[in-house]
Amino acid sequence: MAADEYLGQEQFEIAVAPARVAYLITQDSESGFRRAIQEASTRWGGASEPIVPVDETGVLEEGLGGIIDLLDLHELVNVDAEPAIAEKVASALGLPLVSIERIDDEGIGQFTCHPSVVTPLPPPAPQQFGISDQFAIAMNPCIYADEALDLWAMTASGSLSAEHVAIMASAGDPIIGMKDEFQIALAQIGGRTVLDRTTHQMMERFSSNGPLPAPAIIWLTENGSYGDCLNYWNLRALRPMAAFGRIPMAILPADRVDAFQMFGQQIRNMLKGRPDNFAPDVAFVSRTVSQERMREIGLTWGLEETTGDVRSEISIPPPPVRTEPYTFRVDINPIRLFLWKRIYGAVTNRPVQIYRNRTVVEFQSPVEFVSNIGGFLGNFSSPTLGKFPKRDCIARLIAPEGRWRNTGIEKPFQVWPTYSLDVRIPDLRDVVTTIINAATTTSELSDKGRIGESLASAFDISHLSNPGVLKTISELTTRRSARLALEVRSEFARDPSFDVEAFAASIGGRMERRSRCADDIHGVAPEIRVAALESLVAIGWAERGLRIVCKRCGVASFVLLADATDDARCPGCRGTQQYERSAKSPTIFYRLNSLVDRASDQGVLPHLLIAAELVSRSANTYVIPGLNVSFDDGLAGELDIVGVHDGKVIAGEIKTRAAEFTEEQLLHDFSLSRHIGADTHVMGCLEKLTPDSVSTAQNIAINDGLELLLLGGEQLKILGLSDVGAVTATAGRMADLEVRRSSP
Repeated sequence: MAADEYLGQEQFEIAVAPARVAYLITQDSESGFRRAIQEASTRWGGASEPIVPVDETGVLEEGLGGIIDLLDLHELVNVDAEPAIAEKVASALGLPLVSIERIDDEGIGQFTCHPSVVTPLPPPAPQQFGISDQFAIAMNPCIYADEALDLWAMTASGSLSAEHVAIMASAGDPIIGMKDEFQIALAQIGGRTVLDRTTHQMMERFSSNGPLPAPAIIWLTENGSYGDCLNYWNLRALRPMAAFGRIPMAILPADRVDAFQMFGQQIRNMLKGRPDNFAPDVAFVSRTVSQERMREIGLTWGLEETTGDVRSEISIPPPPVRTEPYTFRVDINPIRLFLWKRIYGAVTNRPVQIYRNRTVVEFQSPVEFVSNIGGFLGNFSSPTLGKFPKRDCIARLIAPEGRWRNTGIEKPFQVWPTYSLDVRIPDLRDVVTTIINAATTTSELSDKGRIGESLASAFDISHLSNPGVLKTISELTTRRSARLALEVRSEFARDPSFDVEAFAASIGGRMERRSRCADDIHGVAPEIRVAALESLVAIGWAERGLRIVCKRCGVASFVLLADATDDARCPGCRGTQQYERSAKSPTIFYRLNSLVDRASDQGVLPHLLIAAELVSRSANTYVIPGLNVSFDDGLAGELDIVGVHDGKVIAGEIKTRAAEFTEEQLLHDFSLSRHIGADTHVMGCLEKLTPDSVSTAQNIAINDGLELLLLGGEQLKILGLSDVGAVTATAGRMADLEVRRSSP
């Protein structure tokens, strides 16, 4: 057995995080809300899982869809909504759906663990006098709200069923069910609730446009308002995790907070030690409590109201800490401080030796688990993996059970002391084939595609970009197409019933390949004609020879230099003739090899030119220069180019004339690209693309959510391929080719 191909060593980044869900409840359903809280309280990551109410028509409250997008969730869990409504919402959000009864047994959302599987919360303060951490933790248990308490208390601390209390107790996790509202309030201020337990060792590994330093948020509710509790729950789900420093948050009953003795001191203790890179210290928020009442509570706690601007800034190193008197405002909407994209995961890095067919990535979890009951999602990324298109069919080529998620391949794991992942690195041909097979009903190389694939596999097509080469090929090309069209018209005029295919085959086989000397190559600067011809000979695309025009049989023949004889015998009649010559010596003629000649006549070389340009931009490129495809919905057609370029799926159309890009043509082209699952649509042309066609293409790209790659015309003329106007050859790349991104 041949040794596996070694590809080198590189760093793999492995991120460990729980699968996280959103809970769908019927609008105004307090029972559904309570059930969702209980479920979230039993999941690692539960405090970052939003609760989403839906009305009887399937419409979410404004803004909730955006929150779901920011949280990078995996699944939607239906708590008590009608199944048809739940299906509609899941489809709109692009999330798989599972019922709450099956959440632990079905779908990607099951890959989480009970909070007791993650190491306990650390002691609330440094221990002294030889007291162990374990004893200190036991003396400071996590608090959960008894089911009989008001909704605000469950929202603040979480709640557990008797079954899950037993699970945590058996794991030695110190917890206490609490009926005392004051103790619930203190526990959330101190970060010692069951909900705090659910996000222990969770953190963001990536953020965009945040997080920003923010005031502590005190959400006040009147009579445990459902609306207040729901809004607070979902705002807290957006709170930054440990990697960026937590923002203090609490929800409290405005109608009972005055009875919490010495609570103001607890609030001020919560505010201590925060750097002075934000203002004010506290934002009071509510949907049901008046600003006057919030102001009264703040003043009672020894805080100072301010009308100063809201300030948030990042400074390195951090500034000195804020000091009393701490300030508050009652007119801040804090949501804007939480609207930043985040990706969760605790990260470890491993150097890995990469092989083509089997690479084993072994790692230890960066998250500390205390038992092996439960699961998590591991996300693997590396420079090599980053070169592949982000498609689940490709993820499965690389790792069984894998799927693309953000920048890496995600795979579920059961909690265990050590872990490993088997990885295969497919070649780009396999990648392109897999993408095509996944998207199409049928696919086969087009006529141009077969010729182009043959050329691309046998020769270095980058030479097409060399000065004068393409125009020289054009000048050497045997004009089969024009000749065929002329004779077909003639035969049809004589006999409309004749066999076209048989006739075409016969004339194609009889036609002699064109040969020319350097002086007969038009449209290429004289000083580079010979260099262009010789470069074609060097790569095997053309051959040198002499030419005989026989005076006996009248046949003009090309004779390879290796076959030339002193007596210049005609290859046809074998008569002694004379090679064509200048005044001093026989003239050297050139002709294309048969495959290149056919490719040029059939219009394949523009496809290969575009392919060569793509390869010059990124070696991580493999394209098919012509593919006939059909799809399940009946659409069918030919893609002039389809493949992978720089980690993206590309597809598109290549024209000789810019005028051929009509709106109808562009709509068809984009439809094929969209159906094949392209990220980028290629619009290639040998002429300069017209402003109207470019504008139309850009609008379609925006509507289809595709990038648009324009590969057109003026620089191709410089390279000598256009028949329009006089051209001069220059060295240099296609500087006018440009990529334009269109965002949906």
